[in-house]
Amino acid sequence: MTISFSPILNQNDQFTQMAGIHRQLFDVAWSAASIAAMFEPKTAYRGSLVLDDDKIIGFIICSIVLDEAEIISMAIEKAFQQNGYGRLLLAYEIETLNKLAVKRLFLEVSEHNSAAQKLYTSMGFQRLAKRNNYYKQPDGTFADALVLSCDL
Repeated sequence: MTISFSPILNQNDQFTQMAGIHRQLFDVAWSAASIAAMFEPKTAYRGSLVLDDDKIIGFIICSIVLDEAEIISMAIEKAFQQNGYGRLLLAYEIETLNKLAVKRLFLEVSEHNSAAQKLYTSMGFQRLAKRNNYYKQPDGTFADALVLSCDL
């Protein structure tokens, strides 16, 4: 098992694998086509992959505007969670964003996702705000989103 990181390229096989991971983890899953649309030329999106040998096991997608970025989605395949890959991927992306002169990184996380909240706060993110009823749950109820940011 060899773990490596790579930028997301405009390749359909990457988008198909990413959509499969997203489908495992999120109630409203993205299709390969919707992910591909983010990486068309002249968009403000970029991202990174974490790979086990040549298999994509996770990804992070950010949007960049001037010197600020927002994490749009971050996902690690279920079988690989709780092994530190999310932390490594986030650290890799932060390093990449630093090289792109990004000064501040934002994200939204469900109030119910305590594992993600723990990861983000351990890496220097602080709570800025709360968005009420932001995420629709499978049972039809809504969960609040916490808005976090980190100076890079």
